[in-house]
Parts: sequence; C-alpha cells; structure tokens
Amino acid sequence: MDGKYGFDSYERKYAGQKWWEDMKNRTKNKTEIQKDLDRKLIEEIGNWKEKPKINFSVIKKLVERGATIDHWVEIDGYRYNAVMVAGFHKSDEATETICYLIQQFDFIKTEEGGIIDSPLGMSIGNGYSKRTKLILETKTAKD
Repeated sequence: MDGKYGFDSYERKYAGQKWWEDMKNRTKNKTEIQKDLDRKLIEEIGNWKEKPKINFSVIKKLVERGATIDHWVEIDGYRYNAVMVAGFHKSDEATETICYLIQQFDFIKTEEGGIIDSPLGMSIGNGYSKRTKLILETKTAKD
C-alpha cells in the first residue's frame, strides 16, 4: 500500500483505531490461500467505473471461506479495500454487500477531519439515503 494515499496515509489517520490495528495484525500472518481469498473478494466486487454487477451470494461464500477486507487495490492513485470499493457502487447489491461486510469486520466507524473513508461517510457524501439508513440500522457506525 505505497504511494501518496497508501499505507502511510492510513497509518497517520487511523493508527490506534481497532479496525486498523486488527487489519495490520491479520496481514502479518496470512497464508497465500488467505491472501488469494482476500484478493478474490475485492475482484468479485469489482471497479465501480466499469459498472460490474456485484453478486452478493459469491461475496458471502468468499467470506464464509475466510476472505477478509484486508486486500487493498489502487484506483486513480488512491488505495481502497473491499468495503470502500463497494461504497462507490450505486446498486442495491453494493448496499447489501457493504452492510454485510461491516457486520462481519470491524471497519472505520468515525470520520477523521472530513475524510469520507467510512461506509457511512461515503453514503452521506454521495447522497445514497437508502444506503445511509441501512448502514445506520446495522449499528456499526458512530458518526
């Protein structure tokens, strides 16, 4: 996770937060099989710019097999994990995926200095009122 908006950027913003520290600890001991599952998870969600259809049942099966949100991809110079990539999609399947993933994995709960990295912040910032309501109903957000 190198680059201007890579590991160092997230480390500065989120060091000490449980989700970030948990992710760093998980990545230290991953097997190649676990890394592959993580990679497949984010690939299944796909780049929102290419407007792929998210298949929620495949996402759920990958998580049940051990996939986590620990794989990060670079898009336009920024680094994103599975929750964040799903957050840019506009579909109901993306909303279902986000709500499922944030219930399975600890992730950003509050925004730092106006950055919209959290699922709730991204939903509000993009005007996704239905998604915002559903995320709030999961009771995983603090902002």
